Amino acid sequence: MEVREEVLAETENYSIVLLRDPAGETIYDLNIDQITIHLLKEDLDELVELIGQLKKATQSRRL
Repeated sequence: MEVREEVLAETENYSIVLLRDPAGETIYDLNIDQITIHLLKEDLDELVELIGQLKKATQSRRL
């Protein structure tokens, strides 16, 4: 049995890939150039929340 992969989002330098192993484990791989960060669902949710906060902060400051 093999791990199933699905690219969820992708830009020129970044991607987020959903990995599912035969045992049902779900992991999200955040690929940033040559770096890969493995995240569980709750970790990805927290990262998305953090990025949302960053977006709001930078929009209000017009950096």
